[in-house]
Amino acid sequence: MKPFCNYIIVEDEPLQVENLIDILSERLDLNQVGVFNTAMEAYQFLTIEDSVRVDIMFLDIQMPEQNGLSLLKSINNLPDKPRSIIISAHEEYAIEGYNYDVAGYIVKPVFPQKLFRVIDKVVQELQQELPQKALEQDYALLKIKKKEIKIFFKELLYCESAGNDLIITTLTEQHTLRGTLKEIEKQLPSSIFMRVHNGFIVNIQYIIGHENFTRIFIRYDIQSTMYEVPIGGKYRDQLKELFAKKE
Repeated sequence: MKPFCNYIIVEDEPLQVENLIDILSERLDLNQVGVFNTAMEAYQFLTIEDSVRVDIMFLDIQMPEQNGLSLLKSINNLPDKPRSIIISAHEEYAIEGYNYDVAGYIVKPVFPQKLFRVIDKVVQELQQELPQKALEQDYALLKIKKKEIKIFFKELLYCESAGNDLIITTLTEQHTLRGTLKEIEKQLPSSIFMRVHNGFIVNIQYIIGHENFTRIFIRYDIQSTMYEVPIGGKYRDQLKELFAKKE
């Protein structure tokens, strides 16, 4: 099964984070994109314009400063807010949590089977929301100047954020259009494309190497141009896992 859902963890207890990551690592349809110790850190990540798409948020309630319910309230009106699964040692917050349309409420300690039942429901709902055409097509339709152009995924090397513009580099040319990485990421399958920096999304099929996990090299074939793309610190572990799988 290819990764389908990006998720984040919002939890201030390191042992709870470690346990949750260990459990979620059994799911091949989930891809971790962030772990946050406070509600404020998670809020900043979810609301930054070029932040990676987040489908599921695993959220603790009692944390330093703002609690998890404050975070749910703050993101309640976001157009692309993630499905939230509360994981808490306190049952008394369950009713208030469901006022924010949470997808599930798990009382600690976390047991994999119970958690997976909630995740299965969320993944199924997300899959049903995707238009069938989006599931089947192998291209994205992008508006470049006054034209709408079809960009095939197999020809798209990487996308770069440049202020209010996007630079799309394909096998044969570059396109510049208005937009954000967050917007185009919604059109790109996570099984092929990966955010490696706040300003870059790359086609993982064409990554040929790296330099100390500070930058990666992208090339279509031996005769094509080789591109260098920086790696952001918070994406480094994800790239290391990718290279480990290739070995």
